[in-house]
Amino acid sequence: MSLISANKKINDVSKYRNTIDLIHRYGVSVQAGIIFGFDTDTKDIFKMTLEKCNSLGVDGATVSI
Repeated sequence: MSLISANKKINDVSKYRNTIDLIHRYGVSVQAGIIFGFDTDTKDIFKMTLEKCNSLGVDGATVSI
């Protein structure tokens, strides 16, 4: 929802798991760039984002507000 409100293209999240797994097979870490602070964000966004990053195998994150 936040990306739509910012007129940004939405990534195909369904491909993230396979892509991250492939990157890991080559011994490369995955660093996510995450932006918080959109008008549509609620306090739940932090927990949901952390859970999604963990479930996808993201190794680190750069967070902007």
